[in-house]
Amino acid sequence: MKKIIFVLLIILMIQNVSSITENYSITENYNDVKELEMNLQIDLRFRLDNLNRTRFNDLTADMFLKPQDSYMQTVKNLELSMIPDGTASERLGLVRYEWRSPKNENVYAKLKATITNSNSAFVIRRKVKYPIEYDENKDYLGETKFIDINEDIRNLAKDFVDTDDLFLISVKAAEWVRRNIKYNLSSLNANAVFKSSDVLEKGEGVCDELTNLFISIMRSLGVPARFITGVVYSNLGYKWSNHGWAEVYFPNYGWVPFDVTFGQYGWIDPSHIKLQENVGSGEASVNYRWHSVGGDVKLENIDLDTKYVNSKEGFESPIKLSVRADNQNVKFGSFIPVIVDVENLKDYYVSPLLYLSNAPGVYGDNEKIIVLRPNEKKSFVFIVDFNGNFKNNFIYSSDVKVKSHFGDVSSIILHSAEDYKFYSLDEALNVLKFISERGKKTEFNDLIFNCKGDKDSYIHNESGKVKCNFLMNETYRNITLCLINECKNLDLINNTIVDFNVDFGKSVNGVIMSAENSNFFTMKYVDLNVKKDPTVLIEALEIDEISYNEKKFVNLSLKSNTLVKNVVVKLNGYEFNKLDELDGYTALKLEIDGGMVYSSKALVEVSYLDEFGNRYYRQKLFDVNVEGVPTFWRIIGWIKGIFE
Repeated sequence: MKKIIFVLLIILMIQNVSSITENYSITENYNDVKELEMNLQIDLRFRLDNLNRTRFNDLTADMFLKPQDSYMQTVKNLELSMIPDGTASERLGLVRYEWRSPKNENVYAKLKATITNSNSAFVIRRKVKYPIEYDENKDYLGETKFIDINEDIRNLAKDFVDTDDLFLISVKAAEWVRRNIKYNLSSLNANAVFKSSDVLEKGEGVCDELTNLFISIMRSLGVPARFITGVVYSNLGYKWSNHGWAEVYFPNYGWVPFDVTFGQYGWIDPSHIKLQENVGSGEASVNYRWHSVGGDVKLENIDLDTKYVNSKEGFESPIKLSVRADNQNVKFGSFIPVIVDVENLKDYYVSPLLYLSNAPGVYGDNEKIIVLRPNEKKSFVFIVDFNGNFKNNFIYSSDVKVKSHFGDVSSIILHSAEDYKFYSLDEALNVLKFISERGKKTEFNDLIFNCKGDKDSYIHNESGKVKCNFLMNETYRNITLCLINECKNLDLINNTIVDFNVDFGKSVNGVIMSAENSNFFTMKYVDLNVKKDPTVLIEALEIDEISYNEKKFVNLSLKSNTLVKNVVVKLNGYEFNKLDELDGYTALKLEIDGGMVYSSKALVEVSYLDEFGNRYYRQKLFDVNVEGVPTFWRIIGWIKGIFE
């Protein structure tokens, strides 16, 4: 009988890859580390069937999951191993494993490597004009199984072409997908990946599908884009998991990363490990073939295991972030525009994701992507909503923070009380509109100003005289100069001196000088040593566990930013301490019993006076594990929690 040798090619898609992760550092993210070192291990397991009835001449597996060096990624200590022994070799874009006459039922292949990623942006120093001109990478313009282009995608893409700057167009397209296509793991179908047109129609998808849609948009505009397979760290489970993102081709620069899922454009955080470059998301991760008589081979699984090794501190953010508000003392029910000033400290494009936290409420969005050209400054507005259940006899203080995904934090203290002035939503929206229109102006290139007050320092609600000296190389006509609450219109020539009478009650968090006319605009913080309003932060309550019938001493940590007096501390309504004054940090020892916190909640309330006799109020809620609570009190605590 003539023997027939069968040759079979099997493709395993990346969606069948499982990921197992152990990491030694539990953290929210690695966005603000200078360098991140990780150990990567990829394991393949094949099963050979019918070994007792057939003979395998050979088995060859090509694995395309191969880490390679890039502008931010360095691969060290790459090791390849096999069981049983065979030949493992590195090829361009893949690793090949070859076995001769394998006799084991299970055949294993392994890749181990140390990955060191620097926290670096892809540097683009000059505008890349759209439409682009190129002769290479045309393979990354066509449609694939999951990256399709229909009329709806083409029409959508046209909305992003309101500039000739390719970076701005790319960010607009990516950000539209991130904001309008819901990331929904429940939409993941084990048997199918939805193509771009379906994802656009459904309005939801997972990371691969969001990335596919972004790639479809860019390709419809004639811009090469490709799909990247890899792993990334996420606070969903605090581990590395399979992930897909995109790279967009910029002529004369190269392939620029765009992670639509994370809102990282031109920069991706150093936990990303790039493993494979693809024309489309459905390409093979492993191809394998064999020669046998009647035998069969199955790839049982691929395991990706990523471990944290080390990280280096010292990352310097590419931006400078500051926040301000014209009115920091407002009536309950007001809307306050918080103005965010962000400056690009680098000579290349950056696009930070900025978000608002610790606000009592937010009108509209609480996050925003800002695209900054080299060394550009911009301002935008978050609107804080002071509607809520407030007590008339107190002044409420909110330590509102604006953060960037680079780790920057800037804060401002906002106060709310019944007898303060009311500010409407329309007033806040007018400020937002004004700041948006101002952002379209060009910055002055040579205007320098220095300001000095008539006193060494000021407190809020105080007035003062400030003298500013303006230096420039040319004359500027019809300039509006504003310092806090006073504005003047004049022509500026070199060495002009302007006097201002200002009210520091409206700027206890920082003093801003601005200069603008119909075409130009600039602003600068002026250091006049204005003291901030007093704030007491409730930092920590060390009370992890207590029994219902137990008495226990717990530590409460408080921190003030200035001297405050007549400090009253309560826990769940029980008054514990009165401090004559507090300036800086203090740790209080409170004796409590479990019955005080039977609802498993500890509400710490702190009230205090400033130097003018105004009382401020702050509170913070802590979770407490209370053991042995009687059933009756558990029910009471549950009912109480419903109405709080």
